[in-house]
Amino acid sequence: MNLKHLYFTISLFLIGSFSFAVSLDSQIPEIGKPMPDYTLSNVTHFKSKVVSISDFKGKWLFLDMWSTGCSGCASSFSKINALANEFRDQVNWVLVGDNSRDFVRDQKAVETMYEKLRLKQSLNLIAAYDSVLFKRWEIPFVSFLFVIDPNGVLRYITGPESVSSEKMSDLLKGEKVNFYDYSKGRGSATIEDILSDKAIYRSIITRYNNEGGIMTSIDDFVRSKAGKNNTLTLTRCTLSGLYNLAYLGDMNYIVAALPGYSESYSYPILELGDSSLFTCEWGAGKGLYNYSLLIDSGPTTREIVMSQMQEDLKRAFGYSASMETRQIPVWKIVAGPMAAKKLKSKGGEPYDSSIERVIAGGFWVRNVPMQQFINKLVTYVQITERAPFINATGIDFNVDIGIQSDIIDISKLSGDTIKFGATVTLVDEDTEKKAVWQIVGEPEADAKKGRISITSPLARALIGKKKGASVEVVAPGGAKAYEITKVEWR
Repeated sequence: MNLKHLYFTISLFLIGSFSFAVSLDSQIPEIGKPMPDYTLSNVTHFKSKVVSISDFKGKWLFLDMWSTGCSGCASSFSKINALANEFRDQVNWVLVGDNSRDFVRDQKAVETMYEKLRLKQSLNLIAAYDSVLFKRWEIPFVSFLFVIDPNGVLRYITGPESVSSEKMSDLLKGEKVNFYDYSKGRGSATIEDILSDKAIYRSIITRYNNEGGIMTSIDDFVRSKAGKNNTLTLTRCTLSGLYNLAYLGDMNYIVAALPGYSESYSYPILELGDSSLFTCEWGAGKGLYNYSLLIDSGPTTREIVMSQMQEDLKRAFGYSASMETRQIPVWKIVAGPMAAKKLKSKGGEPYDSSIERVIAGGFWVRNVPMQQFINKLVTYVQITERAPFINATGIDFNVDIGIQSDIIDISKLSGDTIKFGATVTLVDEDTEKKAVWQIVGEPEADAKKGRISITSPLARALIGKKKGASVEVVAPGGAKAYEITKVEWR
């Protein structure tokens, strides 16, 4: 497919980020003071179901607040699990899920979602669920991480994306660590807090230095300028994101509903001897930039702002950029021969389950256009999928359709450890009969086709095991023992 392309050779992946300003009051625990000794009464995968924060004294405690509506939370669990295992002798990492009724209708939704993720990703984390703590501490967004020292004193308020093995090592050595500071709200600081004057025109590019994350589109700025907001402010941006904004008018065109979606590719291609400026480390804040453009008087149009950004980037970094038409890969969503019969809506009030913020563990829609479902699907898909999504289903009627899946990077599904998606060959240790099973989600399960649900007894027994191991499964006819002879990824 020919699409306009911001042309620089090697594909660059842009990772989007957004945040919002919040107002926090004294309910939030204060850094440098003892952490309030709150009791968690619904704790799983720990020696006790009821624990107080003070029970964890003696080790560092990472109290990680999350919710079902946070796909970034779910995708960070495997990283968190690795860190918790690496430092388990000195650190406790506790996930606290929000199960308040004003957040999700089903209070068990957050527990159900975590259990599915735990099985699929072989997680070994302490999990708690609470309907009061989020309100009492007025948690403004997720993921929100409290870092508490072995004496019970709150030392940092940050996010899991800021934590790394190196930073954890430094922390345990007693060194001061540069975590993102969320104690005043994520996104509350802007470039205007750093540089302010009486200029009527000004453009500034600085390196990111732990300011909040603020992103917008050119169109949003032009509309807001009509309301006397004269400054375009962007913080915590990748360089590729700034070029996208300058040449396309938006940071990211991967979502089908965005303007220009079908005409422009999402990410610049680099043809540079040294592309290091385009490489970023989100956790360390490296390779990120701030941009501010003030236009106090005169007309402001999309074209004027984009032209000015292009000039600013040229002067600051020296790169020549151009738009070209090229053949590029796309994701083409097609409908099978039975789609019309299976997907056509049976009617009822239009509904999107993601309004209950249960997104990261799957979602479903009722009586909505196919394009609406695809728009939601594209935002749900792992961010590593860079190519645009094209609706080639030909479906012009409303549908009832859902997806039930973990946010998993397929490229990570390899090796001999059994996870969600693995195809496993088993040999019955009594009869030596061989069987092959693929572990899938509940909707895809079909024993006749060799697919078992992730929630089935056999799948539960297999998750986390490796080739050569033996497992025992309790069946209606009694316990059965199997040897794992092969683990494949198809």
